[in-house]
Amino acid sequence: MVKKLITLALGLLLGAGLMAQSSEATISSSDIKYWVGSGESQAILILDDGTNAVAWGYLFDEDDEPTAFDMVSAIDKADPRFSYTISYDDWLFHYFYCGYPVKINLAEDDVRFKVNGTIDDEAETSMDIDLEPGMIIKISDSDEDNWNTSITAVGDKAMPADSTIAKSDVKYWVGSGANEAVIIINYSGQGKALAWGVRWDGDLNFTEAMQKLCAADPRLRDNLNYTWSYAAACPMYEMSYSQWHIGSNHWAGYDTDLSDGDYVYVGDPSVAVGFDSTYSYGGWWPAGVVWQIAVEAVEEPAEVMDACTSFSDIQYWVGEGSNRAMLIVSWQENAFAWGYRYDGNQTVADMMNAVAAADWRFSYEGTSFVSDIFFNDGEVDLHKQGAYWLSITNGVSNMGLSTPLSNGDIVKWGDVAGAVALDSTWMEYGEWSYWDYTYAWPIGIIPVSSPDKLDASIAFDKVALWAGQGSNRAVLIVNWADTALAWGYRFSEEKASVSAMMDAVAQLDSRFSYTAGGGYLSDIFFARAEGDTLRITVGNYWEGLNNGIGGGAGLSESVLPNAYYKWGDPASGTAVDSVYYDGWGWLYSNVWSNNVYPATVEQPKGEFCGPVGSEGCDAIAVTDSRIVAWAAGCTVVRGPQDIAVEGSPATTTGKEENAVGAATESDVQAVVSLGDGGMATLTFANPIKNGEGPDFAVFENGFSDTYLELAFVEVSSDGERFVRFPAVSLTQTVIQTDGFSSTDATMLNNLAGKYRIGYGTPFDLDELKDSTGLDVNNITHVRIVDVVGSINPAYGTRDSRGNLINDPYPTNNPSGGFDLTGVAVLNSAVGISDVVATTVSLYPNPTTDRLTISGARGQNVMLFSVSGQLISAFTLMADSQVLDLSGLPAGSYLLRVGTESHRVVKQ
Repeated sequence: MVKKLITLALGLLLGAGLMAQSSEATISSSDIKYWVGSGESQAILILDDGTNAVAWGYLFDEDDEPTAFDMVSAIDKADPRFSYTISYDDWLFHYFYCGYPVKINLAEDDVRFKVNGTIDDEAETSMDIDLEPGMIIKISDSDEDNWNTSITAVGDKAMPADSTIAKSDVKYWVGSGANEAVIIINYSGQGKALAWGVRWDGDLNFTEAMQKLCAADPRLRDNLNYTWSYAAACPMYEMSYSQWHIGSNHWAGYDTDLSDGDYVYVGDPSVAVGFDSTYSYGGWWPAGVVWQIAVEAVEEPAEVMDACTSFSDIQYWVGEGSNRAMLIVSWQENAFAWGYRYDGNQTVADMMNAVAAADWRFSYEGTSFVSDIFFNDGEVDLHKQGAYWLSITNGVSNMGLSTPLSNGDIVKWGDVAGAVALDSTWMEYGEWSYWDYTYAWPIGIIPVSSPDKLDASIAFDKVALWAGQGSNRAVLIVNWADTALAWGYRFSEEKASVSAMMDAVAQLDSRFSYTAGGGYLSDIFFARAEGDTLRITVGNYWEGLNNGIGGGAGLSESVLPNAYYKWGDPASGTAVDSVYYDGWGWLYSNVWSNNVYPATVEQPKGEFCGPVGSEGCDAIAVTDSRIVAWAAGCTVVRGPQDIAVEGSPATTTGKEENAVGAATESDVQAVVSLGDGGMATLTFANPIKNGEGPDFAVFENGFSDTYLELAFVEVSSDGERFVRFPAVSLTQTVIQTDGFSSTDATMLNNLAGKYRIGYGTPFDLDELKDSTGLDVNNITHVRIVDVVGSINPAYGTRDSRGNLINDPYPTNNPSGGFDLTGVAVLNSAVGISDVVATTVSLYPNPTTDRLTISGARGQNVMLFSVSGQLISAFTLMADSQVLDLSGLPAGSYLLRVGTESHRVVKQ
């Protein structure tokens, strides 16, 4: 008698009566390893997908009249690796075998049956095949007629066990009570498995246990009982979807009660080792998941303090008024703070808009809520596109820009990816529920200073050339890469277009012209007296700024009275803002900090004094009577001949002693060459002090007023901490200065090497009097650091304003880099005059062992090493006296005779 009847859709079967192929693979009952059921009779079930074939054995009593369906059902119940389903229309039949490690999945619409080697067309409509002893039923979706896949006898159903952890090793327990359970969350897709402990009395189901954990541990959060993520600031572990079980119970639900001693496993089944599958609710659902990632015990969360700063630390204030507030923005790696002063009713948005308007480095996106916050000063570029931004006002979470401000408020915006959760609360609003978190950003906060890269402009009364007529006026500024010029424009309308202003300027000044197409600017030209013409840098485009607000290249933009319209070549600009537009990409706004000059018939110059002989030049001649001493010692660390060439040799020209004593007036070989980035540290017999005017001067061997090799200058009062003079270079950075290019001295300040040989660049210690750790009245060391003049940011060096310094590069030879000839002291800390001798004579100098001193009878004589160490002292008893140097090593020495100082060289 047939016990069960199920109609099946088995696909198209091959014609009835096909004979078994001689090459068909088979298996005998003696090879079967895994038997299901009980009884004296045997049958075999084989699944074959053309790649793998597996077989089970079935035991039964013939009197029970079992069918093929009874065999399939028995195997499904016994072996979690095997499953099948019948759909709601009773026609689709599906076999699924997921073993460890073999996997077979038979297609639903093309399954064929063989009974004892013969395709059975009766099985097309039912599986009521009566089992007979020794029967072999093979099911396959293979396209091959031979069904010759090698058959594997299924082994024992044992599968790998879940990785676990001893209860005694669990470190973080939540709750209290007599019952204990361990909850293991397995983020196996990220190679991490974490364990918590839960204690309770009475009843506790799985959902309640998870809520206990999430409420206690702010790093752990769940999403409507669907996704669990564990975030310890960074990294975050998260699973795509979850399935869980208690021990071997793979059918546990969210409301399943926990028992004392339970181990609860939660994980993503898509990355499990092996599983059983069950068809339910119209689809396949996993069960029997096994996770084998080693389990770690979660540490109890450490207390984390939200970093903050005081109002007294704020350096940059925006706005005016009697009330104050603080804006802090914490990116994952940086946190900055601004101050805001105001009167009346203000919101968080009002404060952020005021900061954005005043500080070109800062901007944000968002209306009701912030979507991104930017900071870009040309070197640091901070933003978190797609980040989740959260604001904390006085420690209370609030994400709205419309939040009112109160006097003393501290508003902190932070990227949640860089935060540490401090607290969590389960929130329920009708059918919606979620975890609400309070965060901390422990990274230290830096109060920003006032922006030092401002968009250079020009006052209306400084403009020399005015085009047009009318009572209204505006200024047109064009900033080519190394030159920025301004023209004035008068008009009578309420507003004028950019094109009308530029047409009027072109009509007035024949040197100025522009091209356009389709209403957009193509290029702007200016013919200089030198014969060349300024134009856009190749590959760039013109950017327009209308009263400081970035725009496109449109010529139809309106210019209002008293407005500034600036066209800029991005090659010389500094990006100060960036906005991402879908379909366009990142769009940048720039500022141009190089000086703006009025367009006149004269070529504009820099803001500093010019070369030797020009009006106002502050160069110090080597024979200047103000010089009281020269450096007594020199130590050099040479740089490479070309820093951009791997393995480039160091420079070799000159000796350290060439920088000791008086500098040369004309000998270009009497130098020590530093190489790219090399440095020389000089010492003195007596310290330098901060006196009237410049206090010391640095000499180089430049052979002209325009071929200038530059260096930074630093000073120290202890030989440990050095403070650099604030160097400025306004030289263009579009075209590399080389051995055939000129440098304008009016573009340079506080850079050694500004003047030609025989003239030193002066430095005034008064500029550094407020420097921490520096005694400007006791300077013992002066350090000269070569400027790498490459305009390639990877190798070049920058001045105090962030500009790349463009000087001759490369100088790939043994005398490359800054060529130091001497450092003169103008203000000494002791009243000893070290003027170069005019009455004492020394000969021979250089000498091998004996030095004759004449013309200084009765004077005291002191001999110093280059490091300032006193070697000997005596008084001249005759008009001519011999000094024995035979016992000293070769090198340079300082000889003081009375009030005069001399350099002596022993060979």
